[in-house]
Amino acid sequence: MRTAAVLVASLLGLGAAGCGSQPAAPQPGGGQPDILGEVRQDQAASALVPADVRQAGVITFGSTVGAAPISFYGEDNKTPMGVDIDMSEAAAKVLGLRIDRQKVSGDAILTGLRSDRFQVATANFAVTEERKKVLDFVTYLRDGPAFIALKSNSVNEITDLMQLCGLKVGTGKGSAFERRLNDGRDKCAANGRPAYEISTYADTAGQLLALKEGRVDVWMSAASALRHMVSKQPDLKFLGTYGLQDVGFGMKKGSTLVPALNAAVNKLIDDGIYIRIVQKWQLDDKAAVPRSEVNPPERQK
Repeated sequence: MRTAAVLVASLLGLGAAGCGSQPAAPQPGGGQPDILGEVRQDQAASALVPADVRQAGVITFGSTVGAAPISFYGEDNKTPMGVDIDMSEAAAKVLGLRIDRQKVSGDAILTGLRSDRFQVATANFAVTEERKKVLDFVTYLRDGPAFIALKSNSVNEITDLMQLCGLKVGTGKGSAFERRLNDGRDKCAANGRPAYEISTYADTAGQLLALKEGRVDVWMSAASALRHMVSKQPDLKFLGTYGLQDVGFGMKKGSTLVPALNAAVNKLIDDGIYIRIVQKWQLDDKAAVPRSEVNPPERQK
């Protein structure tokens, strides 16, 4: 039996364990334009950077690195890349800063922000009303819940939580998807149907293994990551999406970095850099935001 690391590498199409003729994930270089090399500091946006951060010249990020095309490791299994990585690097360059990036697990994001271990978090971080009680968000993307299963599974479409009744569902521990599943699980019983079971996992490896080994029937996660995964794996199928959510840089409530990052993302939009990053990672057209917002209302299905 293959180890978890080898299985995950094959599923994500990383390194030498890629998937035959399936197209590889977009990589910096290899014909890709050096978009980040074209980003220039903007004086108006950088003037909004707090004095202590400007003096240090560094902004600290806590980032989850898990699944393409959002954030994942390149062929060297060390270099993080993806939408989250490019957006944060580009925003920092607009502000005249460099990033000190720490890899963190999804369930450690809130703790790290609250304890000032890092100033900003990226984790395909959905804006929710509950999170806004303790965090501030600067939006830069739209993504949404979606579902995949093995092709051998009899389930062929899921676009509503009621279609999960009686199934075993896997998702990320502490994620907005887990909250949505918990909020909706009583609807099955209310309609005389068996409830769905929820299993949570701290990382992509655990979720993939559970799906492959049949411990869960379907996997709920971000549509962008699941679409990419299905494109790499002939034994997986995409079942559908369940609405859209705003995704943003997360910061401790009251962070003085919010105006600067908001201005930086909007400068990237105005300069055309933003949409080129979205296109580089082959995201759905609905993923792009027209303007970056601060703490928008949570999107409902």
